[in-house]
Amino acid sequence: MTSNDWILFSLKAFFAAVGLIATILFVVLPLWRMLRSGPDPDILNPQYLEPEEDVDSELEIPTGGERKTPDRDEIIKAAKQDPRMTATVITRWLREKN
Repeated sequence: MTSNDWILFSLKAFFAAVGLIATILFVVLPLWRMLRSGPDPDILNPQYLEPEEDVDSELEIPTGGERKTPDRDEIIKAAKQDPRMTATVITRWLREKN
């Protein structure tokens, strides 16, 4: 092998390794995480999948007379009344942020 052939072989091997690493990082690992996490809980619960519903009006937090920031205890009490709806609302908020 001449010097030029060795350099060409090294470059091909380098780019093949970079391509393999990129494929693993950007294709295989995200697919693995998606398959491992399981299905979306909203898909399994069609009761909470109505797209026309107003999510903000479903989970009402008692705030008193004037508009104020609800206390932590009030939020926890409202979340305990309907934990599934709370989880659905939080999931939708997180999806909107992304």
